[in-house]
Amino acid sequence: MKYYPAKTVLHSLITIVSKNGSLLLNLSPKADGTIPQEQKEIALSLGRWLGKFGECVYGTRPWATYGEGPAHATDGVKECSAQDIRFTRNKAGTALYAIVCGWPGDGAQVNIASLKRSHIDLTSLAKVELLGDRPGTYATLGWKQDEDGLKVALPSTRPYAVEAYPIKL
Repeated sequence: MKYYPAKTVLHSLITIVSKNGSLLLNLSPKADGTIPQEQKEIALSLGRWLGKFGECVYGTRPWATYGEGPAHATDGVKECSAQDIRFTRNKAGTALYAIVCGWPGDGAQVNIASLKRSHIDLTSLAKVELLGDRPGTYATLGWKQDEDGLKVALPSTRPYAVEAYPIKL
């Protein structure tokens, strides 16, 4: 069997959820009922990420646009890059998640073009936070909105290593 890397499956899940879809993950047991190690590793990797950052996936709804960046959602199963951002919102509509599909660099500034001043008024935005690597923990981020987008300042050093970094607005 040929397997997609866990990172590719995660990025596909994030893209699919941002478009209000569901991912069917196929596990194919061997004749003796055991799950092949490669399949276990992919499923466990997804589970670890969702265990930390599940609030930006579970019970969410699509936003006005699924995302932005060079990797298009119509390209099928595809790994994204740090220039790709996918959006979800919570059920109450009080939080928007911008999930950055990679670490753009220590101290980098992420520009979320979909949130430029001419598209949306963010004067009531109270805070912008990076989800922490433990559920319910957050790091406050600096931000400013202009004609090009919402500019979010990331921490000076990567706080943890994962395949996608959710930002909560």
